[in-house]
Amino acid sequence: MIEKYTSLWHKENGMSGIGELIIDGNSTEFNSRFGEKSFSSTYVGLYGQRAFKVFTEGATYPNNKNSIDFPESHRVAYVLMKNNGCISNWNMNGIKGVTFEIPELIWWLGFKTVSLISIQENLQCAVELRVPEILLKDQNPRTAIITVNESMSVTTWADDSSAVTIKNIPTITMAYESAKDIHSIISDIECVMQFFGLLIGSISYAKNIQLFLEGNNDPMWLLLNHDFSYNAKLKYHIFNGPSTYYYVLKDKLSNYYDSWRQFYCDNTFTLLRQVYFSVNSKRIISIEEAFLEFMRFLDGYHARISGDEEKNQIIKETNNEATKKIKELLFCDEGIAAIETIMKKVDSNWKCSSKRKQEVAKWIAAGYLGQTSLTYRLHELDKDYFEIIENNALEIERNSYWFTQHKTETDSDIIEKYFSDLADTRNFYSHYKLDTKGLLETQQLYPTVNVLKALIWSILLNHMGMDKDLIRQIIQYDNELYEQTKFLIKEGEKRFEHP
Repeated sequence: MIEKYTSLWHKENGMSGIGELIIDGNSTEFNSRFGEKSFSSTYVGLYGQRAFKVFTEGATYPNNKNSIDFPESHRVAYVLMKNNGCISNWNMNGIKGVTFEIPELIWWLGFKTVSLISIQENLQCAVELRVPEILLKDQNPRTAIITVNESMSVTTWADDSSAVTIKNIPTITMAYESAKDIHSIISDIECVMQFFGLLIGSISYAKNIQLFLEGNNDPMWLLLNHDFSYNAKLKYHIFNGPSTYYYVLKDKLSNYYDSWRQFYCDNTFTLLRQVYFSVNSKRIISIEEAFLEFMRFLDGYHARISGDEEKNQIIKETNNEATKKIKELLFCDEGIAAIETIMKKVDSNWKCSSKRKQEVAKWIAAGYLGQTSLTYRLHELDKDYFEIIENNALEIERNSYWFTQHKTETDSDIIEKYFSDLADTRNFYSHYKLDTKGLLETQQLYPTVNVLKALIWSILLNHMGMDKDLIRQIIQYDNELYEQTKFLIKEGEKRFEHP
């Protein structure tokens, strides 16, 4: 539900004017009629008993949600809110705790927080059930799932019948030994949201974020302009159930979270992780862009785990020595004549000067020492994770309009062609190539993106410390990827059932 707060706002230590704060989940906008250009500024406003402080980072484009004519739109970093109407004391010396809700969490937990019991004949009573704390991390920060009573209401009708409604909400709570700033808090929230996104299969937003400040018992609400969603565009996750349930993972859940947090905090993989979750956010992208980003992930990921990134420095150090040796061996009188003959077919003015000799020798050295093909990387990762690419290759290749040209090829040749086509298609979209040879067609890209996503999801679950068989059981029945992962199902197995 979209909330709008339109009133008189004040630029901190400055002018005032009409402003409008728009809140839609974890999407927050601020528009004003201050009559000045938008720069990084802070705005304070009152709406009834609610006091807001909006931190902005410059200008952005307005959308059709605003109700102010000709507004100046500000890019919101985050918003602080208090319920007591006080705007004089925004003490942000340090944050010692935070709580927030994930709407899909109760669905994943799979147990009741309230129940109905009979206490006398024809008399029933609603009771709260004792739900134990679920500890994810014991310190720095202490992270747990607790159940919070959000509301209780009594409804009475004319016939003297009545109803009691109790609403209990699973809540994430994080407590810190030392005070933290806003940016650390946002990062920790994202870590938890991504963790549960991978386990549940689809999450929408972080709801009701409350901050507890050092030396202050009154909570402050944090409103963000940050998309924490994962697979929220895929509505069938809502109807077909989560990818896992708490009862499946509860024995090692804290271990999984601890391993995930270590991976999350590892700067080696930060860019790759951000790319994956960005593709699976609410952002609308083309199938070609999704393919390209997933291929970049796999290429970059293998380069990191194989040590190729570390080898670059060694290659640079070795390159000069290798170039000198190649130059000595290659450019004898016979070699110069052969190379000139070949190169003049491309450029009739090409001559084997001293500079050209150095260039050619350097190309050969760098190409040999530094080249690891993308198809090789894909093969290596595929062997580690259930051979998902290989097991889908035949069906996807046969879905090409030009497949009849390859009917005489063996299955192994077609599979190898698919690996090659993945690399060629990546190069086409990444480097804007003219050559369309090996380019996957649109109807092939859709299942291919699912194949790549299943592979990346398996990699991320592995970084939680899950064993391969559990990962297989999770991905094989996924609602989105089922057609590409159903080959993993063993006889007698069935989907995780709701407890």
